[in-house]
Amino acid sequence: MDLSCLWKRVVCAKYGLKNDGLVWDGLELKSPSYFVKSINGLFEVSQCSYKIIKDGFQVVVGSGGNVRFWTEIKWDSIPLKLAFPRIYALASNKDGLVRDFGSFVDSKWIWDVSLRRPLFDWEFDQWRCFLLALDTICIRRDIPDALAWSFSSNGCFSVGSFRRCLESFGGQSSSVVCPFLWQGICPPKVEIFLWQMLKGRLLVRVVLSKFGLSNLTNFDCPLCGKMPETIDHLFCIVNGLGSYGGWLWDGGIYPHAAAQRLENGWKVGKAACSSLALDSIKFRVVWWFKNFGFGSNEDITILLLDVGGRCVDKKPVKIVKPCSWSPPVDNDLFFNVDGSARGNPGKAGIGGVLRDASGKTLCLFSDSIGIADSILAEIIAIHRAVMLISSNQLYSHRRITILSDSKSVVSWINGVGFGNLSHVKLVYDIRQSILHRKSISIAFTPRGSNALADSLAKNGAVSIGERLEWGA
Repeated sequence: MDLSCLWKRVVCAKYGLKNDGLVWDGLELKSPSYFVKSINGLFEVSQCSYKIIKDGFQVVVGSGGNVRFWTEIKWDSIPLKLAFPRIYALASNKDGLVRDFGSFVDSKWIWDVSLRRPLFDWEFDQWRCFLLALDTICIRRDIPDALAWSFSSNGCFSVGSFRRCLESFGGQSSSVVCPFLWQGICPPKVEIFLWQMLKGRLLVRVVLSKFGLSNLTNFDCPLCGKMPETIDHLFCIVNGLGSYGGWLWDGGIYPHAAAQRLENGWKVGKAACSSLALDSIKFRVVWWFKNFGFGSNEDITILLLDVGGRCVDKKPVKIVKPCSWSPPVDNDLFFNVDGSARGNPGKAGIGGVLRDASGKTLCLFSDSIGIADSILAEIIAIHRAVMLISSNQLYSHRRITILSDSKSVVSWINGVGFGNLSHVKLVYDIRQSILHRKSISIAFTPRGSNALADSLAKNGAVSIGERLEWGA
């Protein structure tokens, strides 16, 4: 943790905190702001995040200049003040750093914990255990103190690892929509917008008022001018849009919660992707109405045709078109493969799925390949698919196309170079296998149509054993 980072210094200055510790346990304030209160919620004992933060962040003692002795040094996962309550009660310094409780003598650290009075006989047993605990702490003069994230192999915190921990502790979202928002159904900006709406993070006027903006005096909806501008009102109660209400919500049904609208769309019928895409367009249109200042009498086609002219940056915006897996022709097979690396290089995994024209899964695999980059993982995934096909005589008479979303790897295997020198042997082996068995070919597929293989590869990166399943 950077002790000199701007926001840490701002928070410490505002609330009178000491800027010398690594661990922050939240603030005990009578009337914190909405922003600080939301951050403080992570440290409430009732929250799943509290246990993850407590267990995840571990202090690595260096010189001891930024580690609180009694609260951040632990003995058997318990702070010293709780592990040795009698010694803490007698200590002269109850709020000092590690460096305040000793010094270097001839390059060796010597502990010096001052007590207010001599110990009684019955207190010596706890004092001896206390000294044994101190002997396990290594003080290094020239190494700064650090904060390590125990749920990551490299000790660095990441949002992804925190989310996985939250899910394993039972803190996963109850929403059926959120897990599917990031599937490429909509453009990335729309996905982020929908997530903000579902989580109540859009900056509507009522939310802005909670941040204490002094220059915001009118909280009414700019479309109807009658009710406060909340997320549910803005996206669901569309009477202020006049005749457009019937276009937005069929049959005049106005749900009372924006999130519930999306939930209902997913629960009704099988066309979940179509429902989410259509609702995302409807929600975005309402947002455009509000931000671009359209009145209820203006034709909606003007809004849709003139969006580019109303943007601050008029450069053309590239929209990623969503795509899905397309089946092969009759009697042919598609083997979608992918490689994933959690770093460059980092822990890597491979995955693949073999399917026929009806979409039936004939084979799937997922495996960890250790430390590698994403390009090497892609090559190994294709190599594994070729080996699996060659080992199973059941599909020897079928034409099989191995599909990868890496254009570079596909071009190398199809004869345009070999890539990096470390890739030559694998690429050459794949080429020879394809030449030996002419029914196998390699082709490129867009990332959006390779979602299942991508998921298997990501799972393989964090798995322990290989997963290989053959269908009937």
